[in-house]
Amino acid sequence: MLAHPGRCGLQAVGPAAPAESRACARRCAAESAAAPARAVLQAAEYLQAASSLAEEEAHQQMTPVHLAVAMFEDAEGVGRQAVGG
Repeated sequence: MLAHPGRCGLQAVGPAAPAESRACARRCAAESAAAPARAVLQAAEYLQAASSLAEEEAHQQMTPVHLAVAMFEDAEGVGRQAVGG
């Protein structure tokens, strides 16, 4: 039985499930395994954008405000997802 962490609605997929369901479960499991790596990369990108913003504004240090601006400027980022936009 494969646990199915995906968003397609399947809870678990056993050996008797159709091949399409089993393939979907494998795909979703692979996507879930790659999620931490994407999150680390995205965090690094936000930190770089925040640092650049602080530098552009001639601020001597980066602050949480710079990071928040970087997160909300990303149209598909976590900042906008957090507020439903």
